Amino acid sequence: MPNILEINNLLHSYGKIRALKGINLTIGEGEIVALIGANGAGKTTTLHCISGLLGHFESGTVTFMGKSLNGMKPHEVSKCGITQVLEGRHIFPHLTIKENLMMGAYLRTDSTAIDSDLQNIYRRFPRLHEREEQLGGTLSGGEQQMLAIARALMAKPKLILMDEPSLGLAPLIVKEVFQIIREINKEGMPILLVEQNSKAALNIANRGYVLESGEIVMCEKCEDLLNNENVRKSYLGG
Repeated sequence: MPNILEINNLLHSYGKIRALKGINLTIGEGEIVALIGANGAGKTTTLHCISGLLGHFESGTVTFMGKSLNGMKPHEVSKCGITQVLEGRHIFPHLTIKENLMMGAYLRTDSTAIDSDLQNIYRRFPRLHEREEQLGGTLSGGEQQMLAIARALMAKPKLILMDEPSLGLAPLIVKEVFQIIREINKEGMPILLVEQNSKAALNIANRGYVLESGEIVMCEKCEDLLNNENVRKSYLGG
């Protein structure tokens, strides 16, 4: 399976604190790759290095579909085909659902295709369609997460980065969110998933990386990670 994203020897520090210690990571076409680890392990920093939100990183390379992303700003990374669903949703609370969705397509100019994609989003997320004129800030946490994912899809990405999509959600809503992630992936969308609910993430991913204190300590098929005693004890509540 060809890799669409390759991270090589990525290193970054915040002041004197070394957040990433030369990590290597790949994502193949059509894969869900889970990145698990404790709080502060460097998971979100890794996503921000890819998406350009960090601004820069010390050394290493991030390559997407053969093109270096080093030094790119977030909108430039987005133009390359990478969209990030941020931790905490970060929807626009004072815009309507429809306006939030259209913000996802702000870099696109294909108006006919945008309208077609909006109707596809409404078919996938009927609750968003029913409430398209409702302000984003009035939605429940689960509905806001659906909106954040839908907004990312409106960018027509080639890779989605997801940061803690289940954070703060009720168990039934978590199950629904992970089902949506699985459905999006079945349609061919590769996903890099950072998630504290490690068991749920590994149950839907193809491969998983374990990040500890800025270092990748394990990279295996998810079924092997789920059966690994150390992983079970440290991350799966076993």
